[in-house]
Amino acid sequence: MKERPIIFNTESVLAILDGRKTVTRRVINPQPIKDKRNPDYRLPSWSLRQGRTYCEWFFGPQNTTSNGDLLYWRSPYGEPGYRLWVKEMWYPSREGAVYYADNEHGFVSPKAGWKSPLFMPRSVSRIILEVVDLRAERLHEITNEETIKEGVEYIGQSLYRYNHLVSSEAVNLYEKQWNNINAKRGYHWEDNPWVWRVEFRRFQDDMPVR
Repeated sequence: MKERPIIFNTESVLAILDGRKTVTRRVINPQPIKDKRNPDYRLPSWSLRQGRTYCEWFFGPQNTTSNGDLLYWRSPYGEPGYRLWVKEMWYPSREGAVYYADNEHGFVSPKAGWKSPLFMPRSVSRIILEVVDLRAERLHEITNEETIKEGVEYIGQSLYRYNHLVSSEAVNLYEKQWNNINAKRGYHWEDNPWVWRVEFRRFQDDMPVR
């Protein structure tokens, strides 16, 4: 089974463990460039080449294959059927690892030195996901229903919650979440970047949790 690593922050890890998060959106890098050959960011199409999933844009005159360039973006998350092993904040222990997301009551002192998800080895990853759908879209295409799949909670009386924030607009909560993670990387919500929409389901003991 083909596998790829994927990093999630603590809030997302908790949402996955709780069964609330089944979709993640990740920036496509590099982004397609808007210029005279591609004035409208024409919608991408999918191509399966040598068993790998690509997103492709045609830069050139519309409805023709001449005088243009066909550019390919390969998905770093594989394609439906691939498994993603989650990298999260952790600390090595005799049993293998202690996970920051489980440290609600502070049984591990911060002085112990939490390790970045970047340095988590496959052997101590506790969450395995299977990709069930993958496509490219613009960030602003997200809907209230999609924010629920991203981990935003509907708490009743037309109110939504994410982390410690509550709002009557689920998309606004997701916008704040997006900017907290991606704005410092240069991908602001206002820029409406192209993203990979990755839908997944969690595995436990190599059996899918549905």
